[in-house]
Amino acid sequence: MSGRYRFMQHYRSGMADNRGEEFDAPFARIDRMGPNNFDIQWMRHTGQWWRLHSG
Repeated sequence: MSGRYRFMQHYRSGMADNRGEEFDAPFARIDRMGPNNFDIQWMRHTGQWWRLHSG
């Protein structure tokens, strides 16, 4: 059985050209790899997930 949980940050723009526009951006993720086995990942500035912990 596997599952994936993402942690999101909600942003609202204050720039003049798109004032008030909102978007969500993921910053961390937990992947269930099996019973009592999880991977913790972090979203890098490049847009790629980076594994911080496995096990």
